[in-house]
Amino acid sequence: MNTSKEYEMSVWAAVILSAGKSSRMKQHKALLSFDAQKTFIRRIVDEYALAGCSLIIVVTNEENYKPIMAECEMARNPRIKFVINTHLEKERFYSVKLGMEGCIPYKCCFVQPCDSPFITAALLKKMVLLAEDDSYVVPVYQGRKGHPVLLGRNLMRGVSLAEDDAMNFKYFLSDFNSIHFETSESHVLDNINTIHDYNQHFNK
Repeated sequence: MNTSKEYEMSVWAAVILSAGKSSRMKQHKALLSFDAQKTFIRRIVDEYALAGCSLIIVVTNEENYKPIMAECEMARNPRIKFVINTHLEKERFYSVKLGMEGCIPYKCCFVQPCDSPFITAALLKKMVLLAEDDSYVVPVYQGRKGHPVLLGRNLMRGVSLAEDDAMNFKYFLSDFNSIHFETSESHVLDNINTIHDYNQHFNK
């Protein structure tokens, strides 16, 4: 039987950011092939589900909503929900805020960009164990911070209540304590922003 602490730590959420215009990539990054079976978005949601995520909110834009939803539906996971960002001019923080509104009841919440598809369930499970209400957890490889970040309960509320929708997310985080999770997984540093990045990582 779970203790209340174990139960609390098992109830956590994630916001997957997939609303960007992908202007440098020239195509929707969430729909790029990760391997022969999965796209980036499918790989990401599957790893979060495998780690035990209670709620996965995918933030899309009006253009990529339907194909991303179709990809996620293949996972047959009722914990996946969708939010559409109709104000892309407000950039990343607004997407985080939109997604976070549905996550407030949870203990903590990951913020996961769709252009960092190398995340593993093992890493997520370890980061969740470090969650604190007034802090955020960030994976660190050889002194460099990576993705995703895990927001504690009070940071989640701070995002949802922020009046400046266009705030810089890194600036928001700078007001809070960070908990560094040292990892040997170098891919926490990797972002796929351009065709060159994609070809380099996937040997296309």
